[in-house]
Amino acid sequence: MSELEGSKLRKSMSFKSKGKKNIRQDILELLQRSKYGLNISQIVKKLGLSRNTVKKYMQSFEKEDLIEVKEIGRSKICLFKKQKKNRNVDIFRTFFFDFATSLFDAYDQVAASYLISDSKEFLKEIGRKMSVNFEFPQITPEDYFDSARANVNESRFLMQVAHVSKQFLEFFNTFGQNMLQVEIVPPKINENEPVKSVTLRVQNVSNEFGESVSFYHLWSGFYETRLRKNFKVNICIDVLEFQKENSCCYFEIYVGETSC
Repeated sequence: MSELEGSKLRKSMSFKSKGKKNIRQDILELLQRSKYGLNISQIVKKLGLSRNTVKKYMQSFEKEDLIEVKEIGRSKICLFKKQKKNRNVDIFRTFFFDFATSLFDAYDQVAASYLISDSKEFLKEIGRKMSVNFEFPQITPEDYFDSARANVNESRFLMQVAHVSKQFLEFFNTFGQNMLQVEIVPPKINENEPVKSVTLRVQNVSNEFGESVSFYHLWSGFYETRLRKNFKVNICIDVLEFQKENSCCYFEIYVGETSC
């Protein structure tokens, strides 16, 4: 027997000895422990299971109404449903506690060495630092669109980024009881000139937290960093307009000239 065949046999024996009951319990316990859910790739990596095995259990859990699945691009974030129903407020508060803690840590890193000549860029830089250490559902590059890296100048790519961004922001409604309304502003199409940016409109329809343009500058840096990490492209997000009276912010999404 070759070394490769022996390795496959050992994996097969390990899988059989573990048993379906234990696998089911392991996955459910992992989801229960997660703050904001996990995607299939994360479950595969943490438990050492095959992707097909995890997918079958997810389908079974959905039929049993044990989990809820939210899509961001091609990534499927799995949430333990009992946790969602009973701990909505706790999870929502946990997120903002984590967000605030990460903010203060990032501020300490940036403030000492950053010359505050541009307050907007300063806040964005804090948001970027926050994103590096913040624990949040992982979206791996292979979960994104196959053509995402093919040609970053295409209008289609920007629309894909906008749709993923919309899904990402709407993911918060899972915990925040539909506090955000998100829409993509249709771009003006000119046949002779490709679309160079896409606008995202985000409105806070709750009274859960005070409105401040500073928050949105922080968020633009935070989310910009996550997009760059996953797409491997210099995606930029700027606050285009902030309407305090309507609790509404417009973000501009575009591709910068410098590559990542």
